[in-house]
Amino acid sequence: MIIAGDLNAKHGAWNSRKNDQVGKTLNEYLSSRIDTTVAVPSTPTRYPTDINYSPDFLYIAIMKTGNIGYIIENLNDELFSDHTPILLVISISSAHTYPPKPQYITNWKLFEKEMENLSFPLPKMSSKIQISNVINHLSSQRSWKKGHSSQDRKNDLPNFIQNHIRKKRKLRAAWQRNRDPDIKKSLNKQTSLVRELLHLHMDNEWTWLMDSIDNNDEG
Repeated sequence: MIIAGDLNAKHGAWNSRKNDQVGKTLNEYLSSRIDTTVAVPSTPTRYPTDINYSPDFLYIAIMKTGNIGYIIENLNDELFSDHTPILLVISISSAHTYPPKPQYITNWKLFEKEMENLSFPLPKMSSKIQISNVINHLSSQRSWKKGHSSQDRKNDLPNFIQNHIRKKRKLRAAWQRNRDPDIKKSLNKQTSLVRELLHLHMDNEWTWLMDSIDNNDEG
């Protein structure tokens, strides 16, 4: 089973800039499953035409298929709107995938201290509803404490790549306003360049990660 698209569910677990109630509910459900995979592109799926607003992740794929291989990417040059379509390729064999990097960094020592200081006297419970309410309250407290112990991860893309992305967003906004064929050509060229730079950057990060794991195993 696969559910994919804009589910109106934002959560930092799949790199959204903020959490909403639907995203919190969905993340709690997914966290309780061991047979469900969440696939997220490595780059945002919406780039607002207003450069004062930041890109965000809106499109995700939920797959209840166990351990599978998949590749998911943005098709940035296939659509003229500020929402980019995504391509999801699924394989029953092992596939090379890029796991999404969390947008938040958690200070686990601070989180542990916050949880130790949490005062939560257990009331008398005589029904499933009361037990469920207590569990939900404890879960919300845990989520709040974790959020209080976390901060936004800084964008670690090199400055020259960020500059090319800004240029692409400006070209996209200009194309949407004017529909000038020359601007469209420049946008296509810039989109291809950004895609190539991002792929090279991800390959380098992946290679570095694999090398670091190998070095740790040898130690």
